[in-house]
Amino acid sequence: MIEERYDVAVVGAGPAGSSAAKAAARKGASVLLLEKDRDVGYPVRCGEGVRRKELEEHVAVDPKWIAASVTKFSLTGPKGKEITLDLGPKWEYLILHRRLFDYDLARFAAEAGATVRTSAYVDNVLKDNGVVTGVTYEYRGERRAVRASAVIGADGVESRVGRWAGIETAVEPRLMGCCAQVTAANVDVDPTVAAFYHGKDFAPLGYLWVFPKGERIANVGVGVSGTKDATRSAREWLDLFLRERFPDASILTEVAGGCPSANGLERYSVPGLMLVGDAGRHVNPLTGAGIPSGMTGGAIAGEIAAAMARKSTPDLALDFDARYRRKIGWRHDGYEKVRDKFYSASEERLEELFDLFLEVPPEKRTLRRVVQHALAKHPKWWKLVFKIFFN
Repeated sequence: MIEERYDVAVVGAGPAGSSAAKAAARKGASVLLLEKDRDVGYPVRCGEGVRRKELEEHVAVDPKWIAASVTKFSLTGPKGKEITLDLGPKWEYLILHRRLFDYDLARFAAEAGATVRTSAYVDNVLKDNGVVTGVTYEYRGERRAVRASAVIGADGVESRVGRWAGIETAVEPRLMGCCAQVTAANVDVDPTVAAFYHGKDFAPLGYLWVFPKGERIANVGVGVSGTKDATRSAREWLDLFLRERFPDASILTEVAGGCPSANGLERYSVPGLMLVGDAGRHVNPLTGAGIPSGMTGGAIAGEIAAAMARKSTPDLALDFDARYRRKIGWRHDGYEKVRDKFYSASEERLEELFDLFLEVPPEKRTLRRVVQHALAKHPKWWKLVFKIFFN
């Protein structure tokens, strides 16, 4: 077995892993970034939407990443009631070309000094007296072991790195969404509007989305609970919608898989190792979105990992949990409460919610004004919504 030595080993070159590798390298650490697929950024398993403001906290946005700029949300309720909200400049959403985006994030890590290896299949962690000290992997037919002062697991929703290290990463079935998505051409969509559909006729305990990617092309996807309506799969719900709404669509790509809506793990770290991104369930528990939170977690973990290498202190990894929760975890706690309230509501209650939104005159229907209107009518519950969205 070939043995190597780096200050930091990062497993997974998605947004979280590449952000971690870049942050650690910028702090002077030697970094090895390992990606199991042969191409960074492929396959794409994401709706590809991200709020511009949150993305700009991490990188300067390159226009070539942007497939569409969304300035409005369209919401359709259980009985077909529809409301369109103007997001305003602070809530602009970008629909990305994830393949280009992820590729560049890995390139930024390399430019910062990280070594990037694709087709590198990590198959275990190394331990010494209970401390994670590296990983083993297969690369170009060779068995390799890399010793590192810090290991960062960013290997996605199916992460094994955390389990190998002794972290409980299982997700309750009710908190694991079953998702299916296609990129469809020949569809009539407004390239400035992201559309969401709610209710048992679209997605039981979930939602369906249409994210534009330019003129007459869109990501159309659905996420449903794994515990409801087992007679119809996520793909069957998606096919039903496509037949009814976009009968002339041509499918360019398709993907399916699990998406956690769990609010993080009980712990994200053990001595020598930290989990970030989907591996740590760093996703918005209301929507399942995870690009900005994954990048945030990655950046924090990268900085800690560099310090672990400088000080030869594996227990510094344990600082990650508190730092991540202070930065973004409190907001996800709020999203979780909103999710539970929303998904426990009856169809009739959801209809009442849409009626409440529709009380705001069309010319004044911004996201902020609609939430403020709901806050005035039901201050106890909507106070939390207002706080997590606008503070």
